[in-house]
Amino acid sequence: MVIPDDSRRARAAGRVVPLVGAGVSMTVAGPDGRPVFPGGPQRLESARPAEPDLGPPALQ
Repeated sequence: MVIPDDSRRARAAGRVVPLVGAGVSMTVAGPDGRPVFPGGPQRLESARPAEPDLGPPALQ
C-alpha cells in the first residue's frame, strides 16, 4: 500500500484520526499469505443452517 507524503506528514504531526471500517480486516494475512478473516461470501456460507441428513430416498 502506498501512503501519500502529506498523509505521512500529518501523522508525524499528530493530526490524523484513523477511521477503520468494514473490509479493513481483509488486508490481514497469515504467514502463508492467505486472509486470516473470512470475507462476505464465506461469512454468509458459515451462517447458513446445515441441511438435515434425511438419509436415502424412500422406495415407493
